[in-house]
Amino acid sequence: MAKNESNDALKLELDPATAKVIADLEDKVKSLKSELDKNDQLHSDEVGELNVKIKELEEVNATLTASNDEFFTSKDYLEAELELITSERDQAQVEMLQMSKALSSAQVAVKNGYQTVDHEGKTYAIHGKVFQYKGREYTSDDLLSDEELVGELLKIKVGFLVEVAKED
Repeated sequence: MAKNESNDALKLELDPATAKVIADLEDKVKSLKSELDKNDQLHSDEVGELNVKIKELEEVNATLTASNDEFFTSKDYLEAELELITSERDQAQVEMLQMSKALSSAQVAVKNGYQTVDHEGKTYAIHGKVFQYKGREYTSDDLLSDEELVGELLKIKVGFLVEVAKED
């Protein structure tokens, strides 16, 4: 209060015009302080609102991250399943091709009275049901499923594999 009293005493000593300028300036200072307090309050409210929005966005981000992780987990699982199914399909196609060859050979055998086997683009009639090779007993069915054995037997020119003309 001593400061206010000294200001008041100083105002009396000053001429009225200067005292008016000082009073106006003091009013402006009060007004600016009031406006500053009001702005601080507004900014404080805005900061609070922004913090709430940040928290909401962090929650949305966490949800989206979890969803994204779930998507990639599902994607990886589905890719593995696709690879497995593709592998099974390829194996089934190989088996179907083998079965088709066996069926074709059986059909020719029924028609001609003997089984046939294909090797390196040629067809051979199998004359006989059982034979010995390298100390082991084989059947004509073994020849239908073992191309390597057929190749070895053709190399040594066995008499029970006879080349036949392909039928179209």
